[in-house]
Amino acid sequence: MADKLYIRGKRKKSNTKNQGIKRVLIIFTIIIFSLVSGATIAIFSISSALPDVNQIKDYSPNQTSQIYDSNNHLLGKIYDEENRVVIPINQIPKNVQNAVISMEDERFYSHSGVDSKAVFRSVISFIPGLHLVRGGGSTLTQQLARNLFLTRDMKISRKIAELFMARKIENVLTKEQILQLYLNEVYWGHNAYGVESASRVFFGKSVKNLNLAESSMLGGLLSSPEYYSPYKSLERAKWRQSLTLQNMVKNKYITQQESDNAKKTKIYLVGLKKSYKISYPYFTSYVISLLRSKYDDNTLKTGGLKIYTTVDSEAQEHAEKTLEESIGRLKRLNITQGALVSVDPNNGYIRSLVGGVNYSTSEFNRITQAKRQPGSSFKPIVYLTAFSKKLLTPYSQVVDEAVSYSQPGLNWNPKNFDGRFHGSMTVMEAIKHSINTIAIKTLDMVGIKAVIATATKLGITSKLSNNLSLALGSSEVTPLEMARAYSVFATGGKKVNELTPILKIVDKNGNILEDNTQYVSTTEVFDHVSIDMVNESLKSVVSVGGSGAAAIMSGREIAGKTGTTSDSKDSWFIGYTPQLVTLVWVGNDNNSKMLGATGGGICAPIWKKYMQVVLQKYPNKKFATYGNWRYLATHQEEVKAPIVAPTDISPSLVSPEPTPTDSGITFEEQKNLEQNEEDNTPTQQDSVPSVENTEIPSQEETGN
Repeated sequence: MADKLYIRGKRKKSNTKNQGIKRVLIIFTIIIFSLVSGATIAIFSISSALPDVNQIKDYSPNQTSQIYDSNNHLLGKIYDEENRVVIPINQIPKNVQNAVISMEDERFYSHSGVDSKAVFRSVISFIPGLHLVRGGGSTLTQQLARNLFLTRDMKISRKIAELFMARKIENVLTKEQILQLYLNEVYWGHNAYGVESASRVFFGKSVKNLNLAESSMLGGLLSSPEYYSPYKSLERAKWRQSLTLQNMVKNKYITQQESDNAKKTKIYLVGLKKSYKISYPYFTSYVISLLRSKYDDNTLKTGGLKIYTTVDSEAQEHAEKTLEESIGRLKRLNITQGALVSVDPNNGYIRSLVGGVNYSTSEFNRITQAKRQPGSSFKPIVYLTAFSKKLLTPYSQVVDEAVSYSQPGLNWNPKNFDGRFHGSMTVMEAIKHSINTIAIKTLDMVGIKAVIATATKLGITSKLSNNLSLALGSSEVTPLEMARAYSVFATGGKKVNELTPILKIVDKNGNILEDNTQYVSTTEVFDHVSIDMVNESLKSVVSVGGSGAAAIMSGREIAGKTGTTSDSKDSWFIGYTPQLVTLVWVGNDNNSKMLGATGGGICAPIWKKYMQVVLQKYPNKKFATYGNWRYLATHQEEVKAPIVAPTDISPSLVSPEPTPTDSGITFEEQKNLEQNEEDNTPTQQDSVPSVENTEIPSQEETGN
């Protein structure tokens, strides 16, 4: 009995133990089931919450907008946080593609979005004691999914989402499409997004022009772009390059000999700049300001626009150099600033624009933003009004005499530069020698409102003063407005819709947003005969004895007009041929007085120095002539023109403003020069130093 009892007790203890094991197994099974169920639910939840991967078919990354000159050379970029230029895969060299694949995802072409071997290697590398080299488990497709759709949070849920997205991407896109997106999307360091921007940041050239050495260096950067950057450590970058080449040999993309040669090839870095330097900053910044008036910032900075401009790089560089050197030699005359703009009057294209001497010290654009008194360069607008009304011709006889305009408490007695009056002369002579009194009397005859209307037709939009000093350019305008007005003279009376620095704008999909190459809008604003009279008169200015004689160029028919204010704060010369209008202005931003600086003595020589080079691209062309007015004016006795001193002047016609005048030697001296000169060699008719001279005479020597 005792034995039986003993056996029964043992069996009871064994049954209890088995029951405990069963309980543990049941609990463990429940836990595993719960974990699997939870994981399944979590995975399903993550998967269902993922974005629609089909969007990737239409995905277009943010792109840098680019500005080009007229010959498609890059001038500057507009971008936000990401400096990126997207290019198709067929423009990315195979060496670049293979270098990236060898370092980032060597089984790229064999997996379906997830590389199980890489994942396993990545997991076991974290097991303590194995001392394995840790490697990333993410394929290119996973990295692309993370960059486009996910975050960089180190969470299991994000990693699961990444795996799902990678699989989906592989089902939607081809390997070539995935690689193209990846290479254009990924960050390469120093604010360079995409392989094209990276190539330009490091090597200063397009990725399509990279050699094997450069391609392999790029391929080695991606795991840690800033750390392996050759700008941070060339030694580290070369080590990564060597490893990339080694992997390319292992993957049979290149031979060992090619690898060895690439390692020996010298790498030339373009140099890291703190910010992207735009070429021709006065011109390019003007382009950007116009773009911002038409497009929102997001479009400009991320839309990948291609902006093709009108600037002639050779002309622009020559303009910048000419202006800087010329103003540099004029400091003794208290001249610190200048500006130049050159336009094609037939289509409105701005070929060069220099808004100041040095953009780095002053970004203020004196061509487009500054309003200055144009002085006597405004007079042709007055005479055009009289010509168009058939009140005068260039050969009409007029009288230079003392005139007085009065109102209670104020008398205005305008004078000529030399302080003298010269009696009877033709209108052409008055324009040639820039006689003030004739211009004022002409304005009084035709009416101030009529002259303002003429200026408006020519393209001047600034408000003009309603007084007789308008004839002498007392109202402030921008140089660009004056260039536009003179463009109508050059074309025989036609005005382009606008002066523009933009040829064409194309979006990242190739759609043309703006095109000034095919559709140039022009309007005939003045009859050809009246403009012919203006041109004939202004040709005399750029002739021996004329105020613009310093601009004479042998074999070229040139017209133009000088302008100098009586307070010596502004000097101008606007000269033109049928193909090109160029304006030069000099002065000081603080409006301090220049010492003896005139449009004829200072600006005309600068104009000539610039145009002598630029006009070499243009054939010699004469201004068109119209009508028989020359014959009638020279073969018929003309009645003296009805220009007399006004007797009834309203207060609005009298201006207390300083009277602008033109500058030059005396009228008699100019007449003597014309009679004695036997050739077309320009003389120092203004008695003012040319900027071509190394030594600048003192103020006393200038005779001013």
